[in-house]
Amino acid sequence: MDDKKTFRTFFAIALPEETLQQLSLCIDKLKKDKKFSGIRWIPIENLHITLRFLGNITEEQSSFLIEKARQGLQSVNHFSIELKTIISFPPDGEPRILAIKPKPITSLAALALLLDEYVIELGLPEEKRTYTPHLTIGKKKEKHDFLKLEKEIKITPLKFKITDVKLLRSHQTKAGSIYSEVATIPLKG
Repeated sequence: MDDKKTFRTFFAIALPEETLQQLSLCIDKLKKDKKFSGIRWIPIENLHITLRFLGNITEEQSSFLIEKARQGLQSVNHFSIELKTIISFPPDGEPRILAIKPKPITSLAALALLLDEYVIELGLPEEKRTYTPHLTIGKKKEKHDFLKLEKEIKITPLKFKITDVKLLRSHQTKAGSIYSEVATIPLKG
């Protein structure tokens, strides 16, 4: 039996402070509107764009992935994305997540595929689902027509530059998830 401690871990893009402040203002405004009362809003400090969820992995596995990512991401240039379109998903079945879709998605998808190569090399399962970059801002806590809401919510486009990738751990508590940074892996300047 393997007694190594594991941690719920994922690669993500953290948002710049200025972008978080602007999103905070937007979400605070939505929270005050009664038609959005059935949504559990994600705390601002937890907002991120997941690149690759890893599941529960050991310290050794984390170290391997950090080293591989440091080597491989040296060749990936900084790039900019814009957050501007509200979406709900999953697309099949009843939507339960309210998110913002970044554009363009090609650079994010390429980054996710590169990280997936390292994950597979480590021996973890390949991601079977198509990568859909998104920034989750809320989850359904009661009956809601998310498809209608996504058309009603308008946000000011937020553009920012991606200069690094984070390896984060998720600690589950009664109050929700708490994320802690394991590593920051810079992209090529």
